[in-house]
Amino acid sequence: MAKDYLWQPKWAALMREIDIHPHCPEEKSHLFDAADGGSTEYEVLNWLHSTVRLLKPEEILETGGWDGLGTIALAHACKLNGFGKVTTLEIDSRQCLRIEQVLDEARLNKYVDVYCIDSIQYLTRYNKIFDIGFFDSETTIRAQECSICLEKGLLRKLAVFHDTSPTRTEKFTAKDIQNKYRNDVLSLAKHANCTGYYDSPLSRGFMALWLKG
Repeated sequence: MAKDYLWQPKWAALMREIDIHPHCPEEKSHLFDAADGGSTEYEVLNWLHSTVRLLKPEEILETGGWDGLGTIALAHACKLNGFGKVTTLEIDSRQCLRIEQVLDEARLNKYVDVYCIDSIQYLTRYNKIFDIGFFDSETTIRAQECSICLEKGLLRKLAVFHDTSPTRTEKFTAKDIQNKYRNDVLSLAKHANCTGYYDSPLSRGFMALWLKG
């Protein structure tokens, strides 16, 4: 399959989402691509890449950097903008080294600060302001991460969540965890600083919350 994504690194595979995870027909996973079972779909990352190009953020937060694929998408958009910095939080020290390695290979180091730290600890301790937040750590803490940001006024424009499909529980074994995650994100959409949200039911789903700034 041809590589269709401007920012896609050479090491990242390109597979059909339908061949990686079980899905309900209405999620239309056959229309989506992913690198592997743990990565975010390319279409979601491409949307983030385009959004960074459009909104021209100076500071971007990413929780759960893992293999660095999402980090590269965000950082590449900053490079094309000519400015911007991604702060990626990853608790696994081995993955932090991996992220730094792939950023070096892609020559994107100057656009990313990698912190090997618990995301809740970082967000509770520090008061850095971000324009965009991509919450992609463990689903059990993503809503909490964003809640801290909203309560402390650390997010100005946009909060993005992955894996929020309303039909995910039909094929996902940890149904209670998934239901709580989705409901917690929907609760955040009612926060006083949130002006609206978009809820995509396609593939594994994603949700974007627009903020007052």
